[in-house]
Amino acid sequence: MQLPVYTKIFTGSTKRVIPRIKQEIHFQILTALIALTLILHYSGGIENPLIFFYFFHMIIASFIFSALVSYLYAAFAILLAALLALLECYSFIPHYPMEGFVNHDLFKNTLYVFGSGFIFTCTSILVVSLSHMIISRSIKSEEAYVKTNIELENKDKLKNEYVLRVTHDIKGHVVAILSCIEVIRTKIAGLLNEVQEEFSNRAFERTELLSGFVKNLLNLTKKKLKHDNVFEEFLLKEVINKVVIPNQILSKDKSIDFNIYMDKTIQMITGNPFTIEELYSNLLLNAVKYTPPNGRI
Repeated sequence: MQLPVYTKIFTGSTKRVIPRIKQEIHFQILTALIALTLILHYSGGIENPLIFFYFFHMIIASFIFSALVSYLYAAFAILLAALLALLECYSFIPHYPMEGFVNHDLFKNTLYVFGSGFIFTCTSILVVSLSHMIISRSIKSEEAYVKTNIELENKDKLKNEYVLRVTHDIKGHVVAILSCIEVIRTKIAGLLNEVQEEFSNRAFERTELLSGFVKNLLNLTKKKLKHDNVFEEFLLKEVINKVVIPNQILSKDKSIDFNIYMDKTIQMITGNPFTIEELYSNLLLNAVKYTPPNGRI
């Protein structure tokens, strides 16, 4: 299968852009970790609560990069924090205390330094691990959703194609029946008695309505397959009148008083005329079906 030219261009440009973006993110995270370490050094070292900001960079890296790269960032952050703590603890670099905030001798306490380092290391590994677990589950859920959505779209397409084929076949049969009834009504109308003529007229009207229904269904299915917009402007009065006529015929058989009132202010509306017609048709058919003889609709 040959891809369109614009698809190839887009795919090629994407392959070139993504690595460059990742390189920029690598640079930003590395410089941010180093800058954070310098800020901590000049503002209390490991005594500064801002040391927890290392974890934010680990989480961001876990969201963007693979597990291996994320753990490498965690190791780099642990190395920076350890170097800062040990160099200050053993007086290789000066310590800048946070005046009036914490005990200034904590950075010299080796038990505190190594204990905090152990907790920091364990927390870093746990943060990266949890972040990747959440990300991997989210990706799996998204993949399952996309797969299910594709399957539903394929099934909907198959259903529409099946409806299209069946409706096309039904249309041919309905047209043939309509032609036969038309022959009866026009050619041998004089040979029929009043009852036969009434029933032939009613059969013609119902078949004509059925032909219109099949035609609408055919058009709607074609639009769905082409992903065309099925909404359009139409006169609601015309749609309802198409539905009312066959139901008035049915109500007449049960001696039901069938009346219709439409607000004259309702003219053009936007929607799917086929589904609106189907809605009113179902409502009126049920009304005729469940209304007792000599009743009123």
